Amino acid sequence: MIQRFLRRLTVYALCLAGLHSGFAFATNLIELNPTQTLDVLGRIQQAAQTLNYQGLFAFHENGEMQSLRIIHQFDGKNQQERLIELDDTPREYLRLNQTVQCFMPDLKLILIEPANGRRFPDLSVSDVDAVLKNYTLWADPKPHRVAGRACQRYEIKPRDTYRRAHNLCVDTESNLLLKSQAINRLGQIIEQVAFSEISIGEPISDLAFRPSWSTDGWQVIEKVQKPVDLEALGWKIASVAGFNHHMQMSRMLAPNEWVHQVVMSDGLAVMSIFIEPYRAQQSDTHKPRLGQVGTVNVLAQQKNDYLVTVLGEVPPDTLEKIFESIEYQPPKVRTKKIR
Repeated sequence: MIQRFLRRLTVYALCLAGLHSGFAFATNLIELNPTQTLDVLGRIQQAAQTLNYQGLFAFHENGEMQSLRIIHQFDGKNQQERLIELDDTPREYLRLNQTVQCFMPDLKLILIEPANGRRFPDLSVSDVDAVLKNYTLWADPKPHRVAGRACQRYEIKPRDTYRRAHNLCVDTESNLLLKSQAINRLGQIIEQVAFSEISIGEPISDLAFRPSWSTDGWQVIEKVQKPVDLEALGWKIASVAGFNHHMQMSRMLAPNEWVHQVVMSDGLAVMSIFIEPYRAQQSDTHKPRLGQVGTVNVLAQQKNDYLVTVLGEVPPDTLEKIFESIEYQPPKVRTKKIR
């Protein structure tokens, strides 16, 4: 079930990709103080959410590249965004604030679901205090350019080994993020996304947010999620390795198929824990299974009568530490006293 869910992760949940080029290594960096750090990250996030922009960007991962077109509009109240996959099977995503429609012309299907995860060029900083606790921000005094525009380069360095470093290049005029890289412990670029063409601040017609196909007669499926209290169900998940609870919910993967999800964040990086009933066909998960989907590490193992899957764009030992913190005690059944 989780494997099907992972395959349904769209580019909205992915914001970085891998390419061994660009600005992986730099010297003479200047460390920013906490006030400067929050100001820089705040301006990047505000630009991504409140500017009009459209352009092409490339997503690189594991030696493969995907090209996408993005159109973003903010009218002072609502965000509209259209994301178009330009390679392989046609897919388009229309987002209005926190709701995403995925258009699949080959299946004549529209899938509607909440917008989860980070969305390039938005950093989606969830907790500024946690960012300061887990990362430092450094500025590169040398000039840089991306997509023909001058940009300021920054390095986000982790304070420990439980998370990844990131390189950013931010448009000096608008503060829009133009390029982002994720770096592993060896200093290698493992993910990259970067604009190759970008227009910022120009008016955008509402016609730009119509899908490319007539959708008459298409099937519409809405993926539902609802709040859940996992502690009341017997689960205890501690905040460890700088990752704290961000939200918890039950998600519908298919009719009558639900999975509990806990989202944890260190302010910047995001991890998810999925809990579902254990099934006989999953008998090979009584021992830990560590795998990888793109640059997302995945750890799955049986715990009591459940299959627990921990995943995130973090090192494998971070997943193991989180998994070890998960405890389950079946809730006591209340019985009525007979008088």
